[in-house]
Amino acid sequence: MRRNYESEENMGSGATEAVMGEKPRVPDGGWGWLVVVGGLITFLLWSGFLKAMGVLLPSLTVGLTHNTALTGEVAAMVAGVRSLTGPLAGPIGERFGYRPVVMVMSLIAACGIISASFAQTTIQFLLCLSVISGVGFSAPIILTKAMIGRYFDHRFALAMSLASAGDSLSMIIIAPTAQVLLDTYGWRGALLLYGGLCLHIIAAGALLRNPPSSDEDKSGYTSIPSADEITDPTKATDQAPARSKSLLETFNLSIFTKFVFWMIGLVMLGTYLIGISWYLYFIPHAKAKGFDSSQAVTFVAAAGVGQIITKIVWGKLIDQRVVSVRFGLVLCITLCSLALAIDPFLNTFWPMMIVTIIFGSFFGLVYCLVDVLAKEIAGEDGLASAFGYIDLVGGIARIFLGSVPGWIYERTGSYDIAFVVLGGLYLIVLMPVIAEWIIHRRQVLSNEKHSDKS
Repeated sequence: MRRNYESEENMGSGATEAVMGEKPRVPDGGWGWLVVVGGLITFLLWSGFLKAMGVLLPSLTVGLTHNTALTGEVAAMVAGVRSLTGPLAGPIGERFGYRPVVMVMSLIAACGIISASFAQTTIQFLLCLSVISGVGFSAPIILTKAMIGRYFDHRFALAMSLASAGDSLSMIIIAPTAQVLLDTYGWRGALLLYGGLCLHIIAAGALLRNPPSSDEDKSGYTSIPSADEITDPTKATDQAPARSKSLLETFNLSIFTKFVFWMIGLVMLGTYLIGISWYLYFIPHAKAKGFDSSQAVTFVAAAGVGQIITKIVWGKLIDQRVVSVRFGLVLCITLCSLALAIDPFLNTFWPMMIVTIIFGSFFGLVYCLVDVLAKEIAGEDGLASAFGYIDLVGGIARIFLGSVPGWIYERTGSYDIAFVVLGGLYLIVLMPVIAEWIIHRRQVLSNEKHSDKS
């Protein structure tokens, strides 16, 4: 079984190497661990912003928008605009460099949140957060993940698990902190201070240094060509002359021809919808069930702890080819769907706590598994574009469906129906995942038979 999993997860990258030639050596560590730290900070503050908006949602509704669905739509627009601008992050990063692009866009994102704290109307609030912060957050997320892919190959799943642990930490740290800031300074003061915290993403972006090329030695220094190589161009290099990339290559449009990409897109369509809904409405939902603010925040924090442990353990298992990425997706989606479906029956503390931990643990793992699949189908060079297109598909759900739970609450006075509907929609997404898994397994077995015959 372990052999089958290994061949299954390596099939996409093996095909790429056959066409492109020998795969460049990836450091699998070194400075890459600092890039992972930068990713952790970026995920912590971006995901923390969405969770903070969930904490601030009741106060924002009373003090500004006067409509729960409208407040939720503002937050969903921020995440949606970030996703819709994702495909531009890769080409811009390649043109101007990952580090400067991430640092500049992080400054823009922070300024948008700070500006929103001074908004007097819903339109001003929407423009500050969606147009300014939404666009600003796009490049840091996409390019940081792509840079991790440049540094890690055999440890990529573990590296992404550690970086995305920032998302889990935000459930432990940011949600309680946002509640304290809200109680102390009000929603305007809380947003102002959180915008200042997001300036730390600039420092995280400064860590995005390209891995050493084949022309560099282990000390990080680039070798200087000899005088003969300078005067005689034929001795300098045997590489083909540089050429400008076509539109197809620049935006990596060939990825749209792969069935597995569309499967991932459907998974993220459901995942982004459920994610933005859960982040925004879970705490108000828990309060509506009769739990107080401290208990609601405790549920979120416990889910964060479970998510960190699950990501690290599964990241290690996937890197060692003990379990399959596709099996992990099927398991995660099934458990999360069931957790949402039984939500109406969770009205006491411990059942709510246990199910929330299960949901949070495996829901967060979906993002890591999708990142691993994205590298499998796109390779190291096309990773930024792949992440951007996956975000684009998910952004559609965030913008057009992110306010659905709030809309249902406005009309029924309960979030129970909304969470059950989300669970049912996620279960539908499971069908193409299983279909692609079966097709992929047949291809693997077919390749193994041909290799045994040869």
